[in-house]
Amino acid sequence: MDTAQTICISGASSGFGAACAREFGKDKQARLILLARSADKLQSLANEIGPERTLILPLDIQDKFQVIEAIETLTEPFRAVDILVNNAG
Repeated sequence: MDTAQTICISGASSGFGAACAREFGKDKQARLILLARSADKLQSLANEIGPERTLILPLDIQDKFQVIEAIETLTEPFRAVDILVNNAG
């Protein structure tokens, strides 16, 4: 049985969102989905945390079509989100 939690953080590229990602990232079993507009900042953060257990989704959370597409295309093991940190904007 998989006991690792999947955490989705919006606004993860800086500030509170990035701090949350780093804190959750201390749990080496946690999987993180990081959302923000800046792909470069998300990739840098993913590299810091561990790219093998981090999924970055560069998108504008205000664009509902981008959000729907991102959610619909999530793959295992990221599909079942256990914790949502709704931090964007």
